[in-house]
Amino acid sequence: MKISTKKGDKGKTTLLFGVEVEKDDIIINCLGDLDELSSSIGLFISETNQNKLKDILLIIQKNLFVVGAGVAYTTNKATDAPKLNNSDISFLENKIDEFEALLPELKNFILPGGSKDSSFLFFIRAIARRAERVYIRLSKANPNKTSQEIAEINRIYLNRLSDLLFLMARFVNLENNIEEIKWTKDS
Repeated sequence: MKISTKKGDKGKTTLLFGVEVEKDDIIINCLGDLDELSSSIGLFISETNQNKLKDILLIIQKNLFVVGAGVAYTTNKATDAPKLNNSDISFLENKIDEFEALLPELKNFILPGGSKDSSFLFFIRAIARRAERVYIRLSKANPNKTSQEIAEINRIYLNRLSDLLFLMARFVNLENNIEEIKWTKDS
């Protein structure tokens, strides 16, 4: 596969199956946010010593490619797109339950931060939430582009992912004995 085709010099790019779109199309914005999310996870994996998190995050990276494939597939081929399934959602939900069981109950809002790893996970979570918002905007703009089943499971996956990233960030601070900074109205 040739990387530099020069076809994008005029502000357009080609999706799967030769469908051409403007580079500022919402589909490209969504794919870009998913790519940024996966790339930031990859950077975290390469820099962290948190081995417990690396394997989980690698699975998530692979699943983000599946979400992206669903975005990139054209309407007439949407049913052929790779798909997440309920076990992918269950995987995230089980990890959420595991981390939540290890953490003290949250009684206040907390500020993102703490250790370098925790701060990075909070940042990745912010990217995940943006990707989710753009995905929802895309789903509303192109309701027939992908099947409702694919759109729904991808939306649920992205929502659960931000929850898991939040808990991972808290877990890393707990593991490093770093106290969470509570936000109060008076702070």
